[in-house]
This record gives sequence, C-alpha cells and structure tokens, in this order.
Amino acid sequence: MDKAECLLLRLPLELRQQIYAIVFGPPRRIDFCSPYSYWYRVVIYRVKAENWDKHNILLYESQERTGILGVSKSISNEALDVLYGQNIFVGYIYDRGPLDFFRFSDANLRRIRYLHIVARPWGRWYEDVKPLAFGPERWFPVLEGLIQFCLVVQQPLKARRPHRDGPTLEQDLVKWTAWLGPILEFFSTTLPETAVVSLDDDGHVETTAVIDAHFGRPYQHVRTETGDACFKRGRYAKESRFWNPLEHPSQVEEPLSSRNWMQ
Repeated sequence: MDKAECLLLRLPLELRQQIYAIVFGPPRRIDFCSPYSYWYRVVIYRVKAENWDKHNILLYESQERTGILGVSKSISNEALDVLYGQNIFVGYIYDRGPLDFFRFSDANLRRIRYLHIVARPWGRWYEDVKPLAFGPERWFPVLEGLIQFCLVVQQPLKARRPHRDGPTLEQDLVKWTAWLGPILEFFSTTLPETAVVSLDDDGHVETTAVIDAHFGRPYQHVRTETGDACFKRGRYAKESRFWNPLEHPSQVEEPLSSRNWMQ
C-alpha cells in the first residue's frame, strides 16, 4: 500500500465518497443503448483489457480520471459504488434494448441506484419476442438495490403500417397492451418495496389505464428529461433543433446535479 492510498483510506468513508464524486464529476443520465458516444462527457463500454476488471467506465474528456479505479481493489470498489450509484441509467425494453444491460457484470449492475426504463412500441423485439423471455432472473441484480425507478411508457399513436393490409391503430393498441402487461407485472412484484416509483406517459389516459391494471403498487406521475427525449417535448422537440447533438454538444452534456432526478 503506497502512502497516498494509506492516507486516503484513513479518511472517513463519507468523506472518501465525496472525493470520488468530485473526481468523476456531476451526476448525469447514462444511456445503456448508446454506451459509447463521443459527445457525452460520461460514456460506458466494456473495456477489453482484463486488468480493468470490466469496469465499463471511461470519462471521455479526462481519461486519466479513471486512474483511481486502479489504485487498489478496496479504493476501486468504493469509487465504483459512487460512479454507478450517483448517475441515472436509462434502459430500453424494446428491440435489442434488454441485451444492453447484460454487457455489465452483476456486481456493477447491483451498484445502480437510479434507473429509468423506456417502453415503446418499436422494433423487432416488440413484435416477435417478449422482453423477459430470456430469463427475468437476469434483471434481479439491477433492480434489487434501486432507490428510484421511473417508467417512461409510450403507446401507439398511429398505425405503424397504414397500408390496406396493415394492422389498424386499434389492433396495435391491443398488441401493445398484451406486450406491456407482463412487463409491468414483473417490475411491480420485483422492485424493492422501498423504491420510489414514478411514471412518465406524456399524459395519455390509455397508458395510465394499462399501468393501473397491471402495475400493482403506488406510483407518481412525473415529467422527466428521459421522457422529454422520448416524446420530443420541450427542448427535445424537433423545432428546437436540440435533438441533433452534433449541433448542441454542450446541451447534451448538461449535468444533473442542480436538478431533481425526475425532471
């Protein structure tokens, strides 16, 4: 153990955690489906080098910041608790979204405390595969330690294939309800009782009715930044041009430290 490590470990744990938080920067939303995007300040990916022990973390603007993860195993574990625990993770439960979770080790998934799940009627997985069919037990590590959990749910608003032989909007709504119901029931029974649960459905009463029918625990309606991006509201609306991060990289990198996690 070198002198710097020894001095750091002599500090109270709470103070060490504050130091780690300063090193890693302010909390941010981290998207599971876009693990490596050069315009994000914080990006996540699976590091191939074995000596990184699958930390999956890279701070793009200052890569040397991750050096704290290599000081020692004890310091690395404490720092990873802060790194995963202070950020909001956004996951998707349609198309290939569920697979994105499982690039991470169970140990790191268990460190996550704030999670947004986006459910939209998009993609091949929505049409052909139940999102939990590959084993709901895979979800347990990421759910069991959550402090706050938010569902961002979008319902079909128009027929996806409006030609003569395509399904009608009413048929799509029936299919969407059958797809979403088991997902809601799973989360309702699996989330920790202490987790704060919220819903962002863009104010659609049909969505709320499905939630109430299948999600058997209290929740609160909120408006989230994740939902703004999903529903193209506010600054994410197309007319705002914010949706093009290449034109507005500084906005994409806005920290969450000064705002409520659900806003």
